[in-house]
Amino acid sequence: MLKSLKIKNYKSYKNEAIFSFEGQEADALPNNYTDIELNNGSSQRLLHSSVIFGANASGKTNVLWALAALHYLVANSRGFEYSENRPPSMPYEPFAFDDAVSAQPTEFTVELLVHENIFRYFVRYDQKRVLSERLCLLDGEDEIEYFNVKLSEKDKKTIQIGSVLRGRKFDFQSVELLPNHLLLSELGVKPVGDILDVYNELAGMQVEPSAEAFALKYRNRKVANEILKNTESKLFKQLRRLVRLADVGIADVFMAKEEMEPTAAYFGSGPGFPTSAVWSFYTLHAGYNSEHKPKSFSKPLDEFESLGTKHLFSLGSRVLQVLDTGGLLAYDEMNLALHPSLLALLVSMFNNPKSNPKHAQLVFTTHDASVVGDNQLRVDQVWFAEKNKDGESELFSAQDFDDVSIVAPVEQWYRSGLFGARPSIGSIDYIFDENGE
Repeated sequence: MLKSLKIKNYKSYKNEAIFSFEGQEADALPNNYTDIELNNGSSQRLLHSSVIFGANASGKTNVLWALAALHYLVANSRGFEYSENRPPSMPYEPFAFDDAVSAQPTEFTVELLVHENIFRYFVRYDQKRVLSERLCLLDGEDEIEYFNVKLSEKDKKTIQIGSVLRGRKFDFQSVELLPNHLLLSELGVKPVGDILDVYNELAGMQVEPSAEAFALKYRNRKVANEILKNTESKLFKQLRRLVRLADVGIADVFMAKEEMEPTAAYFGSGPGFPTSAVWSFYTLHAGYNSEHKPKSFSKPLDEFESLGTKHLFSLGSRVLQVLDTGGLLAYDEMNLALHPSLLALLVSMFNNPKSNPKHAQLVFTTHDASVVGDNQLRVDQVWFAEKNKDGESELFSAQDFDDVSIVAPVEQWYRSGLFGARPSIGSIDYIFDENGE
């Protein structure tokens, strides 16, 4: 489970910003959190879901992009090639509006709960190289170091191994790291016990930081083929029930295999690629024949259904998968074309012990404040992103405000402007003023 994420010099976050799943000690809404007894005798309370509000371009999506960048590095860096003549492979996007930092490294720090232990993982990198990397186990106020990797001026990695790893059968010094490789990524395919578990936690995150409507067609084909996989899978059967429960006018749903170019299944068509059979969604609707007798009509999801229904299929499949396996789902604009009741339903699945027995976590962005109405979420589950006059994003929580109870009317207070993180919109007259500039 994710405890916290710290971001520095990434996209709109110039200065250090911290997002956390750590819950207050208040016992309100007990299904919304899990109390874990740690191996060192202490306990940790982690939340199952969190939402980030903010005006457009405030930086809320960039929190998810930070998770996506970290996930990408951990899962893929061991396959990066390194050459001065090759384009950069790093997800490097520093704050662009200050020359003092626009060429400085990006830093990410995460704290993770893995098998009743809290681990802290840190990485610092620039456009082409991983400059430093560190993994340690947190034991109260103490840090028990697993490894500490630094890059020399000659682009050589030095690996310092902590005492907890000494004497293990695996020879860490035999690992040859290119300047753009993470040690954690390299160890993700090696038998190194709890380090492998940390790798799996980060490499297994599902992050959807961009929810453009035009991409839903390819997202639905992707989840059909990579998540649901076949019509007899448990997740597909759960999706069918979810669609019926959602009351979107669909009697049933099925998948059928179609011949198409492999790239078309995910990103769009492309000449020169051989065709292959991939799964696509179809929906069934109740109707009548010419004699007014009941008849079922089959329609392709991508061509016939509304934007909201298409989004429900893609999002619903992601939600069901992470609930089944555990882990983290980070989803941008989760309310896209969905009725507020459907959004609330999907979020509530993470805060229900029957649907979430493996303590999966959800962090999502939205502009729909109704999702926090009727005491559905605690104040420690509600976050805000806001840009200052210099274009720098700041991240803060509803619990940071004085005299805010754990189940305060966050929806009402946010709409009233108490928390900020809303656009400041002027008069319509300005648009039509011929003398306006």
